[in-house]
Amino acid sequence: MRTPGLRRTLNRGFRVRDAQGKAFRVARIAQDIAERRDLERQVIEIVSYERRRICRELHDSLGQQLTGIGYLAKGLANRLADTSPHGMKTAEDILHGLQSASAELRRIVEGLAPVDFDGDGLTVGLQDLANTITSHSDMKCVFDCPRPIMVANKNIATQLYRIAQEATNNAVKHSGASCIRIGLQAADGTLKLNIRDDGNGIDRQSHDGNGMGLRIMQYRSHLIDGSFSIRSEVDGTTVMCSLVILSA
Repeated sequence: MRTPGLRRTLNRGFRVRDAQGKAFRVARIAQDIAERRDLERQVIEIVSYERRRICRELHDSLGQQLTGIGYLAKGLANRLADTSPHGMKTAEDILHGLQSASAELRRIVEGLAPVDFDGDGLTVGLQDLANTITSHSDMKCVFDCPRPIMVANKNIATQLYRIAQEATNNAVKHSGASCIRIGLQAADGTLKLNIRDDGNGIDRQSHDGNGMGLRIMQYRSHLIDGSFSIRSEVDGTTVMCSLVILSA
């Protein structure tokens, strides 16, 4: 939250040189970044709204069409069972393809809008994320939340979930870990999210922030005035985002 009357500025300095190229003074520019930060948050809210709208349209239109065509393919296979084994096999192949397409559509929809971030939506979403990783990969993923945490701010809940999603995806793809642990705690007005894996760490280039995924997580943390850090050791990597909140 911004304190009334307190301006947040971005200070920049540069040398002013004479005709011979010799610096003779230093000029400084102070830029109020409050408006830029508010604009960034508005953009994120618009993107989140568009994600939800696309999800509804995919589910209500394309999803229902795939389901309907699947019923037709199943009926066709049944009718061809006695008269045309080859035709029945083709109809069954079509049905299996439609079922795979429907499953992929559900995966895409869940990725675009995994949970409604109202109240306990963040904890529900993180638990679902852990369950999905455990069931769809060779890794075990555990969600650790000592007590129920209510996050009323949808922007905060959304950005924290996306940070966890990016960090766990990176761990699944690159860490070689056997276990990932997602932790969420709230105490003394501070909300902390941490993702820990027991893998082989991350390379130095990624640790310096040059990796796209890490830059995205840092940016998401920046949008909610959070503190973001990564600690990579020989026995694993920990991604952490913490922020001050009035209540959790």
